[in-house]
Amino acid sequence: MNNQFEITAIKKDIYLVREPYFSEHANMYVVRGTSFDLLIDCGVGLFDIASFLKQKGFNIKLILTHGHFDHAGGIAYFKPEQILVTKQIFANLKKKETWGLDFLKTVHFTKEVGFLAKEFCLNFKIIINKK
Repeated sequence: MNNQFEITAIKKDIYLVREPYFSEHANMYVVRGTSFDLLIDCGVGLFDIASFLKQKGFNIKLILTHGHFDHAGGIAYFKPEQILVTKQIFANLKKKETWGLDFLKTVHFTKEVGFLAKEFCLNFKIIINKK
């Protein structure tokens, strides 16, 4: 799939990143910095957002606003030293009830990735249930 992510400049040094295959609009933002670039949230995580942004020339540090799957699902694509989270968000990432999995439905994904989304949704629930 060629359009895994869309990136649009919305102001000088501020970019909106979207996952067009996810209809619920998991928006992410990149703020260009001097020593690193800040990614606010990392989306659903069906595809590798870290590699995408690296290819676009960004040197990313990730900050999460909260632990719902559509904001933190892509965390596995980042190295621990790239991730900036509060103690509370870190604690919430360990609790499956805080991920909002009741809202994770394959119907929210486009047909192009439906086969991946179905497996992703099942695996996501299994992974979280093991924690």
